[in-house]
Amino acid sequence: MKYYTRVVEEEIKQKLQASGALLIKGPKSCGKTETAKQFAESILQVDRDEQVPIAMSIDPKILLEGKTPRLIDEKKFRKPASLNIITGTGMSFTRPDGINVLSLASLGK
Repeated sequence: MKYYTRVVEEEIKQKLQASGALLIKGPKSCGKTETAKQFAESILQVDRDEQVPIAMSIDPKILLEGKTPRLIDEKKFRKPASLNIITGTGMSFTRPDGINVLSLASLGK
């Protein structure tokens, strides 16, 4: 599939340089994940990886392991499980080991 450059990419670069995490929000199927993939060095697919619930029960920090920037992708944002990956791990917005890119398709109820 051909990737089309998006106007927001320069802003994403600037935000990633200034912060340890970035939330990309938008309507379904607008290209959030594909755009985030352009910046990510590793990807965690929360809703497709069967090991996520196991890691969450043992130590959520495991889910942040990987090259950074790290894309944490989930088709349907589930609270509080997805938030626990980010906030329940003690991760701050300025990690000394890199940047985490977050792509969230939609906020669930």
